Amino acid sequence: RIVSLAAKPKPRLCLELWQKGSLVARVDGSKWHGKVLCEGTFGGFAWSSCENRVAYVAERAPPDGPPASVFSAAATLEAHAYREDWGEALSGSDLLALFVADFEVMTVAQVPGVADDITPGQPVF
Repeated sequence: RIVSLAAKPKPRLCLELWQKGSLVARVDGSKWHGKVLCEGTFGGFAWSSCENRVAYVAERAPPDGPPASVFSAAATLEAHAYREDWGEALSGSDLLALFVADFEVMTVAQVPGVADDITPGQPVF
């Protein structure tokens, strides 16, 4: 299951693995991504054959902007630049990427080799 934990300064987005009503593992994906897409055109989860890893699609974490003390025309333009998204239910989802959570070693990683102009969907191991 996917849970959002209230934490300061920023909430954490975690994936949890439950078995027979007990929490088995929790992996924090906040460093790597934003909202996880669970259903629809781009969503879904795919378990590996060993059942220790799961592949899924989520919004890539946006690159860190300039420090708050830096005000420049370029930074202001970038912050307010139009970015095309997928509209309607996926509004704001313009940076999608493929991720793998490994519950054995408790890590999350973006799958390498997927170009930035590709929008992954419906992962399969």
